[in-house]
Amino acid sequence: MKMKYKLLAGLVVLIMLGGCFNNDDDDVKTSGSDVVSTSTAAAAVEPVEAEVAEEPEVMESSFVQITDAQITEFKELMEPYGSFEFDVAQSKNDVNIVLKYPDHMDAESFEIAGKFSILLLMSVSNDTEPYGNVVKSINNYEIKLYGDGTYLGSGSKLANSEEITWDIPESTTNLWFEESESRAWAGLGAYVDSTDAIIQITTDPYLTGSDKWGIMHAYISDGWYYLEDYQKKRVAKNIGDSITLILYESGVVEDGAPLKIHIHDSYGTEVAENSLWTGEYTIYE
Repeated sequence: MKMKYKLLAGLVVLIMLGGCFNNDDDDVKTSGSDVVSTSTAAAAVEPVEAEVAEEPEVMESSFVQITDAQITEFKELMEPYGSFEFDVAQSKNDVNIVLKYPDHMDAESFEIAGKFSILLLMSVSNDTEPYGNVVKSINNYEIKLYGDGTYLGSGSKLANSEEITWDIPESTTNLWFEESESRAWAGLGAYVDSTDAIIQITTDPYLTGSDKWGIMHAYISDGWYYLEDYQKKRVAKNIGDSITLILYESGVVEDGAPLKIHIHDSYGTEVAENSLWTGEYTIYE
């Protein structure tokens, strides 16, 4: 009898223990199910990062890279046009050139330096002969010039254009003209000092600015009156040609522009003048 009670008690314990194990099992499964559900939910609400579009790569063939060796060659090519400090920087197909001159430059020097610097650098960068046929550049070029520490102006040439665009401020234009006038007066003074036949050379007193250089007056000695007419014409032409050459070289008058030359005796009486159309001189008694 006691044995039966013991067996029944043992079965009760086993049933109780089995129920505990079953409950634990359900908890584990539920817990695992909850974890999976939570993880899935988290994944569902997690923001998706937008793809960043990559910048298109610039192909090597789309611009010509200037090398140090080519810059050195370019410096040597530019030396005959005057001493200067040189700097070049390139960003992809944009090339910036800086030429710094120790002295002021006139308009002609500016254009020569700017044009040659761009064209020569184009030649060097494209591996062509400097003075040969310059191939069309696929770089954009910009040049800035400084003379004696003063900004003189700039020029630019785009790859899709054959033209060089110049940007010269008025201050530079005025500076160049003042320097041209100084050279003109110095040249005329030296010419007067070189001969006893000429007393003085002046611009037209009724005109100002650059216009006054279009009409010139030369005052000569009275030795003029001892010359034959054919000699007077020769002397007048010689004086007129000399004045014209000085003004052309100084830059106050554009090369090839017509000039009116009046020649006077020592008292101011006009004795000869040239024709703007033929260049021939008329002699007055």
